[in-house]
Amino acid sequence: MLKVKLLAVLLLLLSTGLLIGCDEAMMDEMLETQGFDAVRWEELEEEMESLTAHADKLMQTLSTQDRMTFEMRLNEKMEEKFGSLESDLEARMATIEARIGQQLENKEITEVEAMGLMLEAMAGFFTEILEVMEEAVPYMREALEELVEEFHIDLSAMPDIIAVPVLIVMTINNPLAMVNDQVHTLDQEPVIKEGRTLVPLRFIGEALGASVEWNQENRTVTYTTLDTRILLAIDNPVAYVNGMPVKLEVAPTIINGHTLVPARFVSESMGFKTDWRSDTRQVIVTNWQ
Repeated sequence: MLKVKLLAVLLLLLSTGLLIGCDEAMMDEMLETQGFDAVRWEELEEEMESLTAHADKLMQTLSTQDRMTFEMRLNEKMEEKFGSLESDLEARMATIEARIGQQLENKEITEVEAMGLMLEAMAGFFTEILEVMEEAVPYMREALEELVEEFHIDLSAMPDIIAVPVLIVMTINNPLAMVNDQVHTLDQEPVIKEGRTLVPLRFIGEALGASVEWNQENRTVTYTTLDTRILLAIDNPVAYVNGMPVKLEVAPTIINGHTLVPARFVSESMGFKTDWRSDTRQVIVTNWQ
């Protein structure tokens, strides 16, 4: 399994002595005070993990020697950009722990005050790493794209990246859909809302070759491919494509207990072509122009 520097740094932060005796509620309060975006943190962690999984799959298409070289080249790229982060974090943590420990030993501060100072330092580290992750995720995506070209990887060999002819046909109010020559029965048929076609979230994502993640707590769906990440939220008219906000003409919704998303937006955001046939009330998605 590929090891990515930034993930190692996160583990270091989570395992540091600063967490010993940490009150979770106090930590959450401190993070909120510093403006830490916990939802964005989880999104970036998931995206980094997804990119790491993509890298592993890419390497599986290579020979043993090329696989080792690919991994080395990717780690070199990440090391060159973010390599100093871990050592810098370790040094700063050690300095803070030593200072607070000395103040506590000298009885300059109470144990409660010491905990408060440690929590404040922790919150600062998390906030800083969040900023780094905002830069690291697109950087890693670009690095993978460069390595795909460098190693002449045939993306058609990838199970979750569509690089072969694709034809998806969905019909309004019809539970039967087609992906190439395979018929699929949908849990919820496509519908029209505010003049736009909505389709089941998992079906469209998997048909387009994306990994699909549903977050029940936040009521969000994330589609991830090698070079695209789409985030949508139920009843929210704003989506995010690779971190950039996009205004939707119709928001995702829940019908009969099933989540539906705008077909054209999702498919075209992944680079597919979408057509509407009014005579048959069908949405046709292809990856050729």
